[in-house]
Amino acid sequence: VPETRPPIVPNSQIPVPNLNVHLLDGLHATDFARSQTSFFAAVNEDGALKSGSPGVTSSGVAGPGAYEVLFPRDVSTCAYVATQENGDSGSPETAPRVLALNGVFVKTNDLTGADADGDFYLIVLCNPV
Repeated sequence: VPETRPPIVPNSQIPVPNLNVHLLDGLHATDFARSQTSFFAAVNEDGALKSGSPGVTSSGVAGPGAYEVLFPRDVSTCAYVATQENGDSGSPETAPRVLALNGVFVKTNDLTGADADGDFYLIVLCNPV
């Protein structure tokens, strides 16, 4: 291809071998829309879901500062980030649920590190399926 001409011309009728504008790594655009890869949840200290991504639910408190948030897909290999709503509280801990692959365990605490109920925000980031 001469340097004065781009290799691909928009709206060109010339076919480009091995180029399919509708696929990325063999997946169609609708495949990406179906396989949601990030979720969020805002949870009250009583375990009630304030807001969240479609399909996200939250169970009640499992003990002092212990919560489980459930998602519409397996999130066992995803990354979890949680923050407590009140800036005067501690740093929440997150872990995958062993018996519920679509769940994340969140443990909230106070500034001394003692288990304590608290509102929190949770973000889950996953690789596409």
